[in-house]
Amino acid sequence: PSLKDPSLIRNALMYALSRDCGQYAPRTAFVEVFLNSNGKMLDMRSDYLGVYTLTEKIEASAGRVSLFPESDEDARSKLFPEGVIFKYDRPGPGQFGVPLSEFERSVYLVEPREEKATYQQVAVFQRHMDQFAKAIKPSPKDSAKLTHKSYQDFIDPESWHTWLWLGELSRDVDLYRASSYFHIPATGPQAGLIKAGPVWDFDRSINSLDKRNKNPEGWTAGDSWLPNLDKGEAPWWWFLLENPDFRKEHCLHWQKLREGPLKLENIFSHLDAFEGELLRVNHVPEGMVGVFPTSPFVRNSKKWPGSVTRGQGLEAEVQSMKTWLEHRLLWLDGQVAQVLKDLD
Repeated sequence: PSLKDPSLIRNALMYALSRDCGQYAPRTAFVEVFLNSNGKMLDMRSDYLGVYTLTEKIEASAGRVSLFPESDEDARSKLFPEGVIFKYDRPGPGQFGVPLSEFERSVYLVEPREEKATYQQVAVFQRHMDQFAKAIKPSPKDSAKLTHKSYQDFIDPESWHTWLWLGELSRDVDLYRASSYFHIPATGPQAGLIKAGPVWDFDRSINSLDKRNKNPEGWTAGDSWLPNLDKGEAPWWWFLLENPDFRKEHCLHWQKLREGPLKLENIFSHLDAFEGELLRVNHVPEGMVGVFPTSPFVRNSKKWPGSVTRGQGLEAEVQSMKTWLEHRLLWLDGQVAQVLKDLD
């Protein structure tokens, strides 16, 4: 059961919106899971485990995180000839972290797997991230002076803007501090540039049961959209958002997204489709014991009655999400307009 997302929809929604914005995100499907532990005929009463969201694993492949989007060897990155996927998150099995001295944080390698990465691969990655940090951090000797390189020499801005806006739109409580994936393509026009994404893990978002995002107004990091570095947030966001060029580009990107994939109508169409899928009355499989002809959402609620703690059905939950998102979009529109006005 989803302990923080009574709708079961939040991850599927945000991944779909990321794809609408032109950035890959894991594809999903709602499935009902049975565990046949005794080898007998499936019994709804003892074998049913509820509704799960079947989700693609984040890994390097042509249909997922493409580290080789083009085969032109002339465009291959000299620093990262095989590409890289890394995350700012809790460690997984066999992961001890790669320390980044300039950022005073550690990240975890996903591809190549940390335990299989060579010393040279790790050293090149660390050196590159340190150079990225120096390009976006004010110089210790002169806080107004930056190095000769800028963020545009190290990152793909469009993916970073989209990633961050999806996190802010949903008020994802993990934003800045966990569940953050990045990758560096080996080939193509963006070879060697750090791309933000894929997006991941939105169960604690959009007025979830976590309650930290109950209010549709306010920045996820607190009083400002600058993350509080004392609480362990990823430091690169603070330095980037302090840069007026990046900040203006970031706001203009929001307005671009609002004209297309983040239109209210598009968001609502996804919600309606997911709601319809979970409420559709299914055919009862022949021979199954104890099953009742109703929808996946109702069956899941009966299996896990404590997972729907607001005391309302899916229709009311989705309507609550729509109301919250409409308010959130309008609030963000106002904030972006004010930032652009201040920058002029």
